Amino acid sequence: MKPSVRARLSLSTFAGKITPVRKSKWSVMNNKRSIIIRNRWVALSLLIAAVVQFALNWFDITACFGAVAAEMHLSFSNIGLLAGVFLIGYGVFHLPTGVLTARYGMQATLIAGCIVQLIGTGLSAYAPNFTWLLAARILSGVGGSIVIGTAIGLAAAWFRRGNVGLATSSLTGVAFTLGACAGIYGWIPLVHAFGWRLALCLGGVISLAILVMLVVFDLTPQEVDLAGATASHADLSGLRRVFKSKNVWLWGAANFGAYGVYGTAAQLMPRYAQHHLSASAGQSAIVSLLLLVSGLPASLVTGWYLDAKRPLKPFFLFACAACGLALIGVPYLSLEYLDALAALLGFMLIAANALWFSIPALYPADVAVEDIPAAIGLMLTMGAIGGFVNPLLFAKLSDSYGFTVAWTVVGFAVIGFSLLCLATGRATTHGSTMPLDAA
Repeated sequence: MKPSVRARLSLSTFAGKITPVRKSKWSVMNNKRSIIIRNRWVALSLLIAAVVQFALNWFDITACFGAVAAEMHLSFSNIGLLAGVFLIGYGVFHLPTGVLTARYGMQATLIAGCIVQLIGTGLSAYAPNFTWLLAARILSGVGGSIVIGTAIGLAAAWFRRGNVGLATSSLTGVAFTLGACAGIYGWIPLVHAFGWRLALCLGGVISLAILVMLVVFDLTPQEVDLAGATASHADLSGLRRVFKSKNVWLWGAANFGAYGVYGTAAQLMPRYAQHHLSASAGQSAIVSLLLLVSGLPASLVTGWYLDAKRPLKPFFLFACAACGLALIGVPYLSLEYLDALAALLGFMLIAANALWFSIPALYPADVAVEDIPAAIGLMLTMGAIGGFVNPLLFAKLSDSYGFTVAWTVVGFAVIGFSLLCLATGRATTHGSTMPLDAA
C-alpha cells in the first residue's frame, strides 16, 4: 500500500509506529486517511475491545429481564424466548460473514458488524412492544455473528507466525467472558438506577466508542503474505474451499456437544440448584458466576498450550471428557460440591472451545487467511445447531425421565462427539507439521 500522506507519527510506547495513509478501495468507510497499526499486540487489544462489546450487548439484556417482564407483562416462556432469540441472528449469519469478508475485507466487515449490533441495541432500547424487541435482538445477533467471525480472522492474520493460540483464545475466552460478566452482573445496578432502556443505551455508548476506534485505526496486517486479509473479490470461492476441507467439517462436528452444552449449563445449572438443592438466589448466582469466570484462566492456559505447539487432540479430548464426566456427576452432588464442579466445568468448556476456535488458523494448507472467517462461520453454524438442540434435548429428557438421565445423556454427547477429532489430519503452523498427532 503506497502512502499518499508523507507525514508520519511515531509513538515511543509499546504501541509502535502508527502512520497516516490513504486507504485502499475497500478500506473502512472509504476514508481518505487512517492510522495504520504496525504492532500486533495493539491490534489484538482493539479486537479484544470489539469482542467485549459484542458479549456485553449480548448478555446485558439478562439484567433487564425483570424490568422488561414487568413493563410488557411477559410470561416466563416469553422471557425464555427473549433470552434465546439473539441466537437466531447469531446462528444464521456465520456463513454470510465469510462471503462479506471475501468481498470487502475483514476490517470493513468487522465495522459493519459493530454498526449492525449497535443499531440492534438502540432498537431494543426503543422497543414499544415485545415483537419489536424480539426483532431488534435478532438484528443484534446478526451483528454479533459478524463481529466474532471477523475478529478471529484478523487475530489469526496478525499472529499467523506465532502466538496464534494466545491471540484467538484471548478473544474467545478472556474478552467474551469479560463482556458476558459485565452484561449479566455489572448491568444489574444500572438497570436499578436508570431503568432497562437507558441501561441498554449505555451498552450502546460503549459500542459506539469502540466503533470509532475501529474506524480510525487500520487493523489490516501490512505484510505482503497476509494480504488476503484485505481480499476484495466478490465470488464464493472461499466458501467452496472451506466446504471441501474435511478437517474443518470434522472439527466443527467434534465440538457439537461441548459448544452447545455451555449455554445449557450456564442457564439451567443455577435453576437446577434452586429447584432441586434448595439453593438461594445468591447461591445459584455463584454457580453461574463460577461457570463464567473460570473461563478466564482456561483461555490463557489453552493459548499457552497451543503456542507451545503441543498435540491438539489429547488436549481437546481430555477437556471434553472432563466436561462430560462433570455433567454426568451433577445429579449426584450436594450444593457444597456443585460450586467446585461448576468451576471445573466452566474451565474445561472454555479450554475446549478456545482450542476449537483456533483450528482454522492451524490449518493453513486447508484454510487461507482470507478464508478463516468462512471456516469459523461453518464451524460456528454447526456449533449453533448444538446450542439449539442441547437445551431442547435436556428439557425434554428432564421432563420425561428426570434430571439424572438428562445430565447423563448430555454428558455422554459431549464425550461422544469429541471423538470425531480423531479422524482429522495433522495441523500445521508456519509451514511445519506439529508434533505427534497434533491435529
